Amino acid sequence: MNSATLVLGAAPRVAVPIARSLQRLGVPCIVGIFSEKNSALGSNAVHRTVRLPQPRDRVAFITELLRLVEAENVDTIFPGSDLALRGIGEHYDRLSNVVYPGCPPPDVCAVVLEKQRTFDAASACGIELPCSYIAPTLADLDALRGDMRFPVIVKRSSAAIAGSFKIRH
Repeated sequence: MNSATLVLGAAPRVAVPIARSLQRLGVPCIVGIFSEKNSALGSNAVHRTVRLPQPRDRVAFITELLRLVEAENVDTIFPGSDLALRGIGEHYDRLSNVVYPGCPPPDVCAVVLEKQRTFDAASACGIELPCSYIAPTLADLDALRGDMRFPVIVKRSSAAIAGSFKIRH
């Protein structure tokens, strides 16, 4: 069997087109998921779907990932989400000894995952940014109530920090 590629942690709208492209090249595509919600991808281009432990469970994640890499002859992993990117980054050295990790080293990925660094770079290039409101607690959010302009988009301020969020207008 040809070496397989693992698409890790991607939503079906991302994983299926990658699997179709790989299928045209004769490369088997395995999709690794972290939740039960995305278990049925509905494409014959996906050779197999495998549920893996969440990357925050570091030992179980790397143990099962390495087992899968060996059992399925995986030679490349494509991270399909911030969660997958962080998971690969936390084990980058170990993984890069046995498989192509499909992403730059962790120090480069950190720049991508920390949105503030991206905003700083855009601002330095003269790109106008939306207003930001940071509200780590409900009390902080309540204090901003009279100052916020609507509509707003509420999202995490950093994919690297669990639970942090930022409000943008």
